[in-house]
Amino acid sequence: MKHLIPTAAAASALLLTACGDDNSSSASNDDETAYSVSASGTYTVDEAERLLIITPDDAVDACIRDGNDLSWKSLSPTDNVDSIEFELSGDTLVLYPNHTVHGNIYVGDNNGDIEGSWTYTGCDHDRNNQQTTCDDAYKTISLSISKGKIKMETESLFGKYLEDIEKAGYTNSLFMSTLYDVLAGQTDDFFPSFPSLLQINKETTKNNEAAIKDNNIKIIETSKTSQTFSIGEKTYTFKVNKVELNYEKNGLLSADLSLEVSSGSTTCTGSYTQKVVNKDLCKAKPETDLEKIRNGFLPDSKRGSQSRVVDFYTVSNAPEFNNCLKSIVLD
Repeated sequence: MKHLIPTAAAASALLLTACGDDNSSSASNDDETAYSVSASGTYTVDEAERLLIITPDDAVDACIRDGNDLSWKSLSPTDNVDSIEFELSGDTLVLYPNHTVHGNIYVGDNNGDIEGSWTYTGCDHDRNNQQTTCDDAYKTISLSISKGKIKMETESLFGKYLEDIEKAGYTNSLFMSTLYDVLAGQTDDFFPSFPSLLQINKETTKNNEAAIKDNNIKIIETSKTSQTFSIGEKTYTFKVNKVELNYEKNGLLSADLSLEVSSGSTTCTGSYTQKVVNKDLCKAKPETDLEKIRNGFLPDSKRGSQSRVVDFYTVSNAPEFNNCLKSIVLD
Protein backbone atom coordinates (compact mmCIF):
# COMPACT_ATOMS: atom_id res chain seq x y z
CA MET A 1 0.00 0.00 0.00
CA LYS A 2 1.23 3.45 -0.87
CA HIS A 3 0.71 6.45 1.39
CA LEU A 4 -0.22 10.09 1.04
CA ILE A 5 1.88 12.54 2.99
CA PRO A 6 0.05 15.55 4.47
CA THR A 7 1.39 18.90 3.35
CA ALA A 8 1.61 22.33 4.99
CA ALA A 9 0.47 25.44 3.18
CA ALA A 10 3.29 26.93 1.16
CA ALA A 11 4.40 30.45 1.91
CA SER A 12 3.69 31.75 -1.56
CA ALA A 13 2.00 30.90 -4.83
CA LEU A 14 5.32 31.68 -6.48
CA LEU A 15 7.19 29.22 -4.35
CA LEU A 16 4.73 26.43 -5.01
CA THR A 17 5.32 26.69 -8.74
CA ALA A 18 8.91 25.73 -8.29
CA CYS A 19 11.23 23.45 -10.19
CA GLY A 20 12.40 20.24 -8.56
CA ASP A 21 14.13 17.24 -10.07
CA ASP A 22 12.76 15.74 -13.26
CA ASN A 23 11.46 12.54 -11.69
CA SER A 24 7.82 11.71 -10.91
CA SER A 25 8.03 9.34 -7.98
CA SER A 26 5.95 7.15 -5.68
CA ALA A 27 6.42 6.47 -2.00
CA SER A 28 6.14 2.92 -0.71
CA ASN A 29 6.77 1.19 2.61
CA ASP A 30 10.41 0.68 1.71
CA ASP A 31 11.01 4.26 0.58
CA GLU A 32 13.34 6.38 2.72
CA THR A 33 13.57 9.11 0.11
CA ALA A 34 13.11 12.80 0.86
CA TYR A 35 11.87 14.89 -2.07
CA SER A 36 13.15 18.42 -2.58
CA VAL A 37 11.81 21.46 -4.43
CA SER A 38 13.42 24.90 -4.64
CA ALA A 39 12.42 28.30 -6.02
CA SER A 40 13.90 31.77 -6.14
CA GLY A 41 12.95 35.33 -7.00
CA THR A 42 13.39 38.98 -6.15
CA TYR A 43 11.47 40.89 -3.50
CA THR A 44 10.61 44.26 -2.04
CA VAL A 45 9.12 45.02 1.37
CA ASP A 46 6.11 47.28 1.91
CA GLU A 47 6.59 48.19 5.56
CA ALA A 48 3.37 50.21 5.79
CA GLU A 49 1.18 47.30 4.61
CA ARG A 50 3.48 44.63 6.06
CA LEU A 51 3.80 42.92 2.69
CA LEU A 52 6.60 40.88 1.16
CA ILE A 53 6.21 41.42 -2.61
CA ILE A 54 7.82 38.66 -4.68
CA THR A 55 8.63 38.33 -8.38
CA PRO A 56 9.82 34.86 -9.46
CA ASP A 57 13.02 34.46 -11.44
CA ASP A 58 11.48 32.22 -14.09
CA ALA A 59 8.33 31.91 -16.16
CA VAL A 60 6.02 29.05 -15.21
CA ASP A 61 3.52 27.02 -17.24
CA ALA A 62 0.10 26.73 -15.61
CA CYS A 63 -3.56 25.97 -16.24
CA ILE A 64 -5.52 29.23 -16.12
CA ARG A 65 -9.26 29.41 -15.54
CA ASP A 66 -11.06 32.49 -16.86
CA GLY A 67 -14.79 32.14 -16.25
CA ASN A 68 -15.71 28.75 -17.73
CA ASP A 69 -12.63 28.58 -19.95
CA LEU A 70 -9.40 26.75 -19.20
CA SER A 71 -6.16 27.31 -21.06
CA TRP A 72 -2.54 26.24 -20.64
CA LYS A 73 -0.35 29.33 -20.56
CA SER A 74 3.14 30.46 -19.72
CA LEU A 75 3.10 33.09 -16.97
CA SER A 76 5.99 35.52 -17.18
CA PRO A 77 7.60 36.67 -13.91
CA THR A 78 5.80 40.02 -14.20
CA ASP A 79 2.46 38.22 -14.57
CA ASN A 80 3.24 36.14 -11.50
CA VAL A 81 4.03 38.82 -8.92
CA ASP A 82 2.73 37.82 -5.49
CA SER A 83 2.48 39.48 -2.10
CA ILE A 84 2.57 37.81 1.29
CA GLU A 85 1.42 39.44 4.50
CA PHE A 86 3.90 39.05 7.32
CA GLU A 87 4.34 39.62 11.03
CA LEU A 88 7.82 40.06 12.48
CA SER A 89 8.59 39.91 16.19
CA GLY A 90 12.18 39.44 17.30
CA ASP A 91 13.43 36.22 15.78
CA THR A 92 9.97 34.98 14.72
CA LEU A 93 8.52 35.56 11.25
CA VAL A 94 4.92 34.62 10.35
CA LEU A 95 3.98 34.50 6.64
CA TYR A 96 0.33 34.49 5.54
CA PRO A 97 0.04 32.98 2.03
CA ASN A 98 -2.79 34.23 -0.19
CA HIS A 99 -3.80 36.72 2.52
CA THR A 100 -5.39 33.97 4.62
CA VAL A 101 -5.74 33.94 8.41
CA HIS A 102 -3.40 30.95 8.76
CA GLY A 103 0.27 31.87 8.89
CA ASN A 104 3.38 29.70 8.66
CA ILE A 105 5.78 30.32 11.57
CA TYR A 106 9.52 30.65 10.88
CA VAL A 107 12.38 31.24 13.29
CA GLY A 108 15.82 32.72 12.68
CA ASP A 109 18.65 34.57 14.37
CA ASN A 110 18.17 37.87 12.56
CA ASN A 111 17.81 40.38 15.40
CA GLY A 112 14.33 41.49 14.33
CA ASP A 113 15.27 42.02 10.67
CA ILE A 114 13.30 40.29 7.92
CA GLU A 115 16.53 39.79 5.98
CA GLY A 116 18.42 36.63 6.89
CA SER A 117 17.88 32.87 7.08
CA TRP A 118 14.60 31.41 8.31
CA THR A 119 13.47 27.87 9.15
CA TYR A 120 9.85 26.68 9.17
CA THR A 121 8.90 25.38 12.63
CA GLY A 122 6.11 23.06 11.48
CA CYS A 123 3.71 25.36 13.35
CA ASP A 124 0.93 27.56 11.96
CA HIS A 125 -0.79 30.54 13.59
CA ASP A 126 -4.50 31.41 13.29
CA ARG A 127 -4.60 35.18 13.72
CA ASN A 128 -8.39 35.26 14.07
CA ASN A 129 -8.47 32.91 17.05
CA GLN A 130 -4.93 33.62 18.24
CA GLN A 131 -4.15 29.91 18.24
CA THR A 132 -1.01 28.07 17.20
CA THR A 133 -0.91 24.43 16.08
CA CYS A 134 2.21 22.37 15.46
CA ASP A 135 1.52 19.21 13.47
CA ASP A 136 3.67 19.25 10.33
CA ALA A 137 6.66 17.11 11.18
CA TYR A 138 7.05 15.84 7.63
CA LYS A 139 8.31 18.92 5.84
CA THR A 140 11.33 21.17 6.27
CA ILE A 141 11.43 24.61 4.67
CA SER A 142 14.46 26.90 4.56
CA LEU A 143 13.95 30.49 3.50
CA SER A 144 16.71 32.96 2.63
CA ILE A 145 15.87 36.68 2.29
CA SER A 146 18.79 38.96 1.54
CA LYS A 147 19.66 42.00 -0.58
CA GLY A 148 16.60 41.80 -2.81
CA LYS A 149 16.84 38.05 -3.43
CA ILE A 150 14.62 35.36 -1.92
CA LYS A 151 15.03 31.60 -2.09
CA MET A 152 12.96 28.78 -0.63
CA GLU A 153 14.02 25.15 -0.34
CA THR A 154 11.40 22.58 0.66
CA GLU A 155 12.05 18.97 1.57
CA SER A 156 9.24 16.44 2.10
CA LEU A 157 10.26 13.75 4.56
CA PHE A 158 8.61 10.59 3.27
CA GLY A 159 10.73 8.25 5.36
CA LYS A 160 9.66 9.84 8.63
CA TYR A 161 6.03 9.98 7.57
CA LEU A 162 5.95 6.31 6.60
CA GLU A 163 7.63 5.34 9.85
CA ASP A 164 5.02 7.23 11.87
CA ILE A 165 2.14 5.78 9.84
CA GLU A 166 3.42 2.28 10.52
CA LYS A 167 3.33 3.04 14.25
CA ALA A 168 -0.06 4.77 14.29
CA GLY A 169 -2.35 3.47 11.54
CA TYR A 170 -5.36 4.99 9.80
CA THR A 171 -7.70 4.04 12.63
CA ASN A 172 -6.05 6.83 14.64
CA SER A 173 -6.74 9.44 11.96
CA LEU A 174 -8.85 12.59 12.12
CA PHE A 175 -11.44 10.85 9.95
CA MET A 176 -12.43 8.42 12.70
CA SER A 177 -13.74 10.81 15.37
CA THR A 178 -16.18 12.35 12.87
CA LEU A 179 -17.24 8.90 11.68
CA TYR A 180 -17.97 7.84 15.29
CA ASP A 181 -20.14 10.92 15.84
CA VAL A 182 -22.12 10.31 12.64
CA LEU A 183 -22.80 6.64 13.35
CA ALA A 184 -23.74 7.48 16.95
CA GLY A 185 -26.29 10.00 15.69
CA GLN A 186 -24.48 13.01 17.13
CA THR A 187 -24.52 14.83 13.80
CA ASP A 188 -26.39 14.37 10.53
CA ASP A 189 -24.47 16.99 8.60
CA PHE A 190 -21.44 15.00 7.50
CA PHE A 191 -19.55 15.97 4.37
CA PRO A 192 -16.51 13.72 4.72
CA SER A 193 -13.06 15.09 4.11
CA PHE A 194 -11.40 11.95 2.83
CA PRO A 195 -7.86 13.45 3.03
CA SER A 196 -8.39 13.70 6.81
CA LEU A 197 -7.75 9.96 6.77
CA LEU A 198 -4.09 10.93 6.40
CA GLN A 199 -4.02 13.34 9.34
CA ILE A 200 -2.63 11.27 12.18
CA ASN A 201 -0.99 12.70 15.29
CA LYS A 202 -1.26 12.70 19.07
CA GLU A 203 -4.19 15.12 18.98
CA THR A 204 -6.27 13.01 16.58
CA THR A 205 -5.62 9.93 18.72
CA LYS A 206 -6.80 11.84 21.79
CA ASN A 207 -9.93 13.07 19.98
CA ASN A 208 -10.77 9.54 18.88
CA GLU A 209 -10.43 8.22 22.42
CA ALA A 210 -12.79 10.94 23.65
CA ALA A 211 -15.32 10.18 20.89
CA ILE A 212 -15.24 6.47 21.75
CA LYS A 213 -15.93 7.26 25.40
CA ASP A 214 -18.61 9.90 24.75
CA ASN A 215 -20.52 7.69 22.32
CA ASN A 216 -20.24 4.49 24.39
CA ILE A 217 -18.46 2.70 21.55
CA LYS A 218 -17.10 -0.80 22.08
CA ILE A 219 -14.04 -1.66 19.98
CA ILE A 220 -14.31 -5.29 18.97
CA GLU A 221 -11.27 -5.62 16.72
CA THR A 222 -8.80 -3.09 15.35
CA SER A 223 -5.72 -2.90 13.15
CA LYS A 224 -3.89 -0.15 11.31
CA THR A 225 -6.23 -0.33 8.31
CA SER A 226 -9.52 -1.63 9.71
CA GLN A 227 -11.70 -1.57 12.79
CA THR A 228 -14.87 -3.34 13.92
CA PHE A 229 -16.89 -1.65 16.66
CA SER A 230 -20.40 -1.55 18.09
CA ILE A 231 -22.68 1.31 19.07
CA GLY A 232 -25.66 0.04 21.02
CA GLU A 233 -26.92 -3.05 19.23
CA LYS A 234 -25.37 -2.22 15.85
CA THR A 235 -21.96 -3.38 14.67
CA TYR A 236 -19.89 -1.50 12.09
CA THR A 237 -16.69 -2.30 10.20
CA PHE A 238 -14.39 0.40 8.84
CA LYS A 239 -11.74 -0.54 6.29
CA VAL A 240 -9.14 1.30 4.22
CA ASN A 241 -8.87 -0.28 0.78
CA LYS A 242 -6.39 1.97 -0.99
CA VAL A 243 -4.15 4.98 -0.36
CA GLU A 244 -1.81 5.90 -3.21
CA LEU A 245 0.52 8.81 -3.86
CA ASN A 246 2.57 10.15 -6.75
CA TYR A 247 4.96 13.00 -6.10
CA GLU A 248 5.04 15.15 -9.22
CA LYS A 249 8.12 16.97 -10.48
CA ASN A 250 6.57 20.38 -9.71
CA GLY A 251 6.38 19.53 -6.02
CA LEU A 252 2.64 18.83 -5.91
CA LEU A 253 0.96 15.58 -4.98
CA SER A 254 -1.57 13.39 -6.77
CA ALA A 255 -3.50 10.86 -4.73
CA ASP A 256 -6.09 8.11 -4.93
CA LEU A 257 -7.84 6.61 -1.92
CA SER A 258 -10.77 4.36 -1.12
CA LEU A 259 -12.40 3.23 2.12
CA GLU A 260 -15.57 1.52 3.23
CA VAL A 261 -17.93 1.35 6.19
CA SER A 262 -20.28 -1.62 6.47
CA SER A 263 -23.09 -2.78 8.73
CA GLY A 264 -25.18 -5.87 8.13
CA SER A 265 -25.69 -6.32 4.38
CA THR A 266 -24.94 -2.66 3.51
CA THR A 267 -21.49 -1.38 2.54
CA CYS A 268 -20.78 2.33 1.98
CA THR A 269 -17.72 2.97 -0.17
CA GLY A 270 -15.98 6.34 -0.19
CA SER A 271 -13.52 7.38 -2.88
CA TYR A 272 -11.32 10.40 -3.51
CA THR A 273 -8.97 11.16 -6.40
CA GLN A 274 -6.69 14.17 -6.66
CA LYS A 275 -4.73 14.78 -9.85
CA VAL A 276 -2.17 17.50 -10.42
CA VAL A 277 -3.37 19.43 -13.45
CA ASN A 278 -1.03 19.27 -16.42
CA LYS A 279 -1.48 20.38 -20.02
CA ASP A 280 -3.52 17.29 -20.90
CA LEU A 281 -5.92 17.76 -17.96
CA CYS A 282 -6.39 21.47 -18.63
CA LYS A 283 -9.55 20.74 -20.64
CA ALA A 284 -12.65 20.95 -18.46
CA LYS A 285 -16.20 20.98 -19.75
CA PRO A 286 -18.51 23.66 -18.31
CA GLU A 287 -21.18 22.50 -15.83
CA THR A 288 -19.47 19.15 -15.31
CA ASP A 289 -15.73 19.00 -14.75
CA LEU A 290 -15.45 22.61 -13.52
CA GLU A 291 -17.15 21.64 -10.27
CA LYS A 292 -14.37 19.15 -9.65
CA ILE A 293 -11.50 21.62 -9.98
CA ARG A 294 -9.60 22.98 -6.99
CA ASN A 295 -7.85 26.20 -7.74
CA GLY A 296 -6.22 29.26 -6.27
CA PHE A 297 -6.26 32.92 -7.14
CA LEU A 298 -3.73 34.11 -9.64
CA PRO A 299 -1.22 36.37 -7.88
CA ASP A 300 -1.68 40.10 -7.32
CA SER A 301 -1.46 41.30 -10.90
CA LYS A 302 -4.61 39.34 -11.76
CA ARG A 303 -6.44 39.40 -8.43
CA GLY A 304 -9.93 40.81 -8.77
CA SER A 305 -10.57 39.17 -12.16
CA GLN A 306 -12.04 35.73 -12.73
CA SER A 307 -8.70 34.30 -13.79
CA ARG A 308 -7.32 31.60 -11.55
CA VAL A 309 -4.46 29.13 -11.52
CA VAL A 310 -5.80 25.57 -11.41
CA ASP A 311 -3.56 23.24 -9.40
CA PHE A 312 -5.67 20.15 -8.72
CA TYR A 313 -8.48 18.19 -10.31
CA THR A 314 -10.44 16.33 -7.62
CA VAL A 315 -13.20 13.75 -7.87
CA SER A 316 -15.04 12.54 -4.76
CA ASN A 317 -18.26 10.68 -4.02
CA ALA A 318 -18.66 12.40 -0.64
CA PRO A 319 -22.41 13.18 -1.03
CA GLU A 320 -23.26 9.58 -1.96
CA PHE A 321 -21.08 8.25 0.85
CA ASN A 322 -22.75 10.60 3.32
CA ASN A 323 -26.25 9.48 2.29
CA CYS A 324 -25.23 5.84 2.55
CA LEU A 325 -23.93 6.34 6.10
CA LYS A 326 -27.22 7.95 7.10
CA SER A 327 -29.11 4.98 5.70
CA ILE A 328 -27.18 2.37 7.72
CA VAL A 329 -27.66 4.42 10.90
CA LEU A 330 -31.44 4.43 10.33
CA ASP A 331 -31.71 0.74 9.35
